[in-house]
Amino acid sequence: FLEPVDTSIVTDYSTIITNPMDLGTMRKKVANDEYTNIDAFKNDLALICNNCKTYNSPETLYYKSADKLWAFGDKAIERERDSILLEEEKAKALKGIVNEDGLAAGKKVKI
Repeated sequence: FLEPVDTSIVTDYSTIITNPMDLGTMRKKVANDEYTNIDAFKNDLALICNNCKTYNSPETLYYKSADKLWAFGDKAIERERDSILLEEEKAKALKGIVNEDGLAAGKKVKI
């Protein structure tokens, strides 16, 4: 779950899983502000779990761990949804007030 599946070891993985995802990639996407909303984040977590359950059979530790990861992650995301949505709204409002240069939108700077 933490890193991309090593396809040099798991050679058939990319023939079964066409859209891989892992927690390390999610961490990079968070650091690079690539998630535009909480649902995009949640979809990537679901993708990790669904990929694992697609590739592995139900009796494996991997499959069972994917179920546990999803149960925990979904509950945590939903518990924090309201505060996350509030932060998203604050960020949107701030983008309307401040431009890319960190200056108030529509304001001129005296030199």
